[in-house]
Amino acid sequence: MDEYPLSDEERALIEEKDSLLNQTYEDFFDGWGLLELALFAIIWKYVSSFKTENGKFVFDDENVQKVAGINTVAASAIQQGEYPQKVRDYITAFGRVTDLNSKIQSSVNGMSAKELEELLSPVQRQNVQITLNGLTGAGISTDFIEPMKIGIYRNIVAGATVTDMEVFIRDFIISNEDRLGRFQKYAGQIARDAIFQYDGLLNSLLGEKIGANAYLYVGGLVKDSRPQCIRWDGKGIIKKSELITEIAWANLYGKGMIPGTNPENFTVYRGGYNCRHTAVPVKI
Repeated sequence: MDEYPLSDEERALIEEKDSLLNQTYEDFFDGWGLLELALFAIIWKYVSSFKTENGKFVFDDENVQKVAGINTVAASAIQQGEYPQKVRDYITAFGRVTDLNSKIQSSVNGMSAKELEELLSPVQRQNVQITLNGLTGAGISTDFIEPMKIGIYRNIVAGATVTDMEVFIRDFIISNEDRLGRFQKYAGQIARDAIFQYDGLLNSLLGEKIGANAYLYVGGLVKDSRPQCIRWDGKGIIKKSELITEIAWANLYGKGMIPGTNPENFTVYRGGYNCRHTAVPVKI
């Protein structure tokens, strides 16, 4: 493993940021099963009040009108649960990531507090808003509520039984060992990528600012770490001049790389989809 002359304080800052990124990701999913159960209970209570005959849902104007109300019921159910607090905690971490990156670059590369503030603050505001919109705005309606509403409507048109409808809604919302529920799949994808890619974007901007010619690849390994992450974590330092070759190696022998990964966006995409590593820019 190549060495870079980091002080104990600098290593501690990098480890703190690494821990923050992973903990933020893990905390977002903590207790998700209870959230899904509560969401299912509210939506099923509403749908089970629809008109039925002989144990089957009736396709008539009254039920069609009730289907239209699912948007409001589902949105309200999401707001009543633990989800809003999860989002607030997740968004709060963006500021802490910015602060730790500032401290690292101030120590490692001598950047002043003023230039760090001017460079990073606008990026933080923009990315917080984008992530917030994805986790609470139109994205939830488009990717979770609307598909569920369409599925409920189709079941009514088909004259589904009460049991069939309950199974559909339960399977749509609640995760199991084989698959994620639709809500967790949507929000989870954002949570998996946003905080790490935000950190990567900050590192990309900082790298340009200092004229970085190498990256410290940090983040540790887990049981399902990809081949390229194992390789780069072992190297410790990846020189910028090596990136074309290393990315080519990852595309050939690794897995999960994001198409279009190149030396310019390496700090953002790193080891691929859901990568939990960070590439700290340095000048050596």
